[in-house]
Amino acid sequence: MNGALDLAAVAVPMSDGSWVSAKVARVAEIIADYDPRLEVRWLPRDRRAPGDSAFQIVEHCANGAEVVAFSVATEAEFDERVLARIFAADNRRDNVLDRLEAHNAAVRAVELKKALEEQEEARDVAAAVFASPLHSYRHAGLRLDRPHGGRREG
Repeated sequence: MNGALDLAAVAVPMSDGSWVSAKVARVAEIIADYDPRLEVRWLPRDRRAPGDSAFQIVEHCANGAEVVAFSVATEAEFDERVLARIFAADNRRDNVLDRLEAHNAAVRAVELKKALEEQEEARDVAAAVFASPLHSYRHAGLRLDRPHGGRREG
C-alpha cells in the first residue's frame, strides 16, 4: 500500500454514536450530492431484528410523502452497486448497455470521491509539516523532510 492510508478501512462516527466504514459514508455522500431528494437511512446493528436491512434509500416526494425506493441488506453491500442502481433507475431505460454504463459511472464516482479525500488529507499533512518547527516529520510510517531554504549544511 506504499504508506498510504486506506480510507475505506477507517470508521466514521454516525450521529447516534455508531460507526460505519468510510466507504459507506462516502457512498452516502455521493447519493446526497447526486439527488437531494434521496436520503440514506441506517439502522444500527443493535436495533436490527433478524432479516432487517442495514440501509433504506428513501425518496422525499414533492407532496411531502416518503417512499422507500429500496433496501440494502448489509454494510458490505453498500458500495458502488447502490449508486449503479440509483443511476440506472434515474435513466428509466432497461437494457444491458445502460446498466453497464450506470455501474461504470458509479465506480468512477466512488473512486473520484476517494481521490478527493486523499488529496485533502495530503494538503492537511503538508500544512502540518510546513507549520512544524521541526526539520523532519513522520506520518503514516513515512519520514518527510522540510526544505532548508536552499542552504547547504555541513
